[in-house]
Amino acid sequence: MFLGDPATTSISNLGSSILFTTKNQFVASLRGIIMTPGNGWEMLVDFKYSFFSENTFGLGSDNSQPVKESWNWGGVQTAGVSGAQPMAFNQIKIYYTALKEIYDNIYVGLGYHLDYHYKIEDLSLDTAATNPVITSHYAYSEINDFNSLNYTTSGTSFNFVYDNHDHTVNTYRGAFLQIAFRTNPKFLGSEKDSKQLYLEARVLKVYQKNGRVMC
Repeated sequence: MFLGDPATTSISNLGSSILFTTKNQFVASLRGIIMTPGNGWEMLVDFKYSFFSENTFGLGSDNSQPVKESWNWGGVQTAGVSGAQPMAFNQIKIYYTALKEIYDNIYVGLGYHLDYHYKIEDLSLDTAATNPVITSHYAYSEINDFNSLNYTTSGTSFNFVYDNHDHTVNTYRGAFLQIAFRTNPKFLGSEKDSKQLYLEARVLKVYQKNGRVMC
């Protein structure tokens, strides 16, 4: 819907979904962009609640983790873990960013971001076995002093956005650029102090060629 004059205000869009899969995965989400009259403010919303299960492979993308082979863990020889390491967890995600237009299509603003993972079940983990099975998630948590059953990342961000999309839902032309610097301090509830630099860029132009729609 339009929150202002359509001649000067982009359409606002909020989309919600509820998913329940045959693997007992549940995800409820609400995402979208809210544009105030005259595009004076642009607000980015991303909320999610889920209980989920998925296979993990440790950190990185090449599956070259030490848990693939037997290794020494505090004087105890562990068993290797080949292939995927299944996990189940609940997640609450709350992302909200408010941006003020300071020039045509240029916005700056602040955001708040919360990721809370809890009821984490590391299904391959077996510390009571004769040769304990130590997963990547458990090893990383122990080495870096994280609670392996739940953890929180909570922080604020400073954002720069360039957005000249012709439509926030069905875009035919325009560009979107977001640069966000996020800091997650312990005093806001994070397990550890951390920082993150986020970059997103999209350019789209739709046109017709020989009677076909091209992008």
